[in-house]
Amino acid sequence: MKKHYSFSQSIIFLGVNLAVLFAVGCSSRNAYPGFSQNDRPIVFQLWGEKGKESGGLGFIYPDGTGSLVYPNYPISRMPAWSPDGKNILFLSPWGYHDYGYLEVINRGVLCQSDGVFYERMRWGSNHEILREEIENIDKENYYREIVLWDIDTCSINKVIYKEKTTDLFKYFDLSENTDIVFTRVTKAFRRVAVYNSNQNRLLSIAEGFGATWSPDGNQIVFTGKEGLYISDAEGKSIQKVVDLTAYYTVKDGSIQWGDWPPMAVWSPDGRFLLYHRLQSGIYKIVKFEIDTGAETVIYEGGMYPDWR
Repeated sequence: MKKHYSFSQSIIFLGVNLAVLFAVGCSSRNAYPGFSQNDRPIVFQLWGEKGKESGGLGFIYPDGTGSLVYPNYPISRMPAWSPDGKNILFLSPWGYHDYGYLEVINRGVLCQSDGVFYERMRWGSNHEILREEIENIDKENYYREIVLWDIDTCSINKVIYKEKTTDLFKYFDLSENTDIVFTRVTKAFRRVAVYNSNQNRLLSIAEGFGATWSPDGNQIVFTGKEGLYISDAEGKSIQKVVDLTAYYTVKDGSIQWGDWPPMAVWSPDGRFLLYHRLQSGIYKIVKFEIDTGAETVIYEGGMYPDWR
């Protein structure tokens, strides 16, 4: 008999950490002084100096002004705006990592004992997130599925991709064309893959991880051996756009990223990339203009920014 593991069971089965998933409701946005409903602030994870975690969410305008800290939760990791800009998704460790919770501010806990991977999460729609499921076939065989998971009902809305494999799937992102980009993880490597749902076609793009779609769905940016790379949707044209070898240890031609590797996101107009880098022991948020190659540090002491 086939069996679907629950999300928390999947994590225990894989032997990785659990975390807590929150969505910050739009009613809480009124508590962010200086930002109106029509503003487009960048949200990011706060981080202290010399690798010391300080916790909380930060907000800042793209030009580096108007920064503020929102410390309602002590540790808020890898935040992401929902497509409509009304909610923020983030991860937070809690207790002994035995269980996780899905919570919406002012609505209470929705899904007790439903853990999530201790990895960056992305939205699939305004009420769905992308995540992995495991379907057990027998003691030695199982399917991995990429699904759209409803945060209101705590259930799967749709299975987008399914494969019988022992590889791990991480770092999902969904384009407007319903194409999925994700990272396939084995013992030997991490590779960026794209699944074209309309053509039922899986493409292996390049060695790397943490890819996200451009706003028009024609390109992806991902983290590779020496920095950040941009590729077309089929991997036919790949270009290194940001060299980060000056900021990290390089071994055998590849950067040793450590525990908090940078993973870039796009600006809403597709002109900029946003990411963090480790410099002199401090995580700094950088805005990169793709056409000119100009880099601007807009905040020191933050990481994993997201721009809606």
